[in-house]
Amino acid sequence: MARILVVRAEPGSFDDGFGIAISILGVIPLRFLRGLKVPATESQLALTLALSLVFLAAMLAGLIWQADVIAAQREIIHSLSGI
Repeated sequence: MARILVVRAEPGSFDDGFGIAISILGVIPLRFLRGLKVPATESQLALTLALSLVFLAAMLAGLIWQADVIAAQREIIHSLSGI
C-alpha cells in the first residue's frame, strides 16, 4: 500500500522537483528508484517495453469495454425517454 507523505513548505521550495517526488511517492519508492542503474541494460529495457505493452493492451481493452457499456446505456436512456 502506498503511503503519501504530506510536506508543508514555503512557496518555491519545490523548485528542484525532489520535494514534489517525496510528497507524491513517499520515501520508500524513492529508495528503490535510486537503486536503479543508469544506463539500463538491454534486457531491462526489453522487460520495461514488454510490461508497457501489456498494460497498454489492458487499458485499451478496458476502454473498448467501457465504450460498449456507455453505448448500451445510451440506448436504454433513449428507449426510456420515449416512454
